[in-house]
Amino acid sequence: MGWLSAGKGEAVVMLHSSMSSKSQWGSLMETLRRTHKVVAVDLYGYGEAPFVPREKVDTFTLDDELTLIQRALSENIDDDEPFHLVGHSYGGAVAMHLALVMPERIRSLSLYEPMANHVVREIDDGLYATQKELMGTVIDAIDGGDLKLGASMFVDFFSGQGLFSHLPGEVQEMLAGCVKKMPLDYFASAHQGLRMGRYGNLSAPTCLMAGRQSPDLTFKISQALSEVIPNVDYQLVDAGHMAPLTDGSKVNPIIAAHVRRHTCFH
Repeated sequence: MGWLSAGKGEAVVMLHSSMSSKSQWGSLMETLRRTHKVVAVDLYGYGEAPFVPREKVDTFTLDDELTLIQRALSENIDDDEPFHLVGHSYGGAVAMHLALVMPERIRSLSLYEPMANHVVREIDDGLYATQKELMGTVIDAIDGGDLKLGASMFVDFFSGQGLFSHLPGEVQEMLAGCVKKMPLDYFASAHQGLRMGRYGNLSAPTCLMAGRQSPDLTFKISQALSEVIPNVDYQLVDAGHMAPLTDGSKVNPIIAAHVRRHTCFH
């Protein structure tokens, strides 16, 4: 099963970052399950979810990611039931896309540095070049069969140089095992057909968080989105891009407060 579900009440659906899984939300689930039904979903290629179907690999988009999420929704939430949506990094980009596809279902949206990679080409040529160079080197490593090198370059860029080498061996192996999906995450969220202006159509009350210690790439995407998304509460957190995993005590209370603020308690 590519999802975890617990608790009762209005549903909160959680989407994880690239190179992660539903388990990253364990602490937040424990907090919210007392008042809500929480559903953490594995995206394609991570956790217990299958890899992208072979026929979809060359044309994979955010719409394809939604097919897996909607399956989890149908198993856990009534078809017309509204829910809160939480997303981090790539999961944040997927969450925004889902909120645009089914706006009538979204009670609230909580985002931590959503990696809507297509935004970079509209805001900063230098960062766009950095992004393309990073992804090119990671993909070259993956294509060359060195999955651990590809994973280390990706992790070190977003979490700090040298971090990967200090992770336990089993964690390094786990990250290397799922790095093949990461380029598909990038291409789906950097799709040429996507434009930043689309997020002006988000109708749910949105809490958008960014880390003061994050790389310029992720921070500036969030900053740009904060100027486009209507009804947004933009908050800076004293942490980095991976704060939902590394600094949950700083991020989770913000998300929980936003969800509860927009919950209809009976």
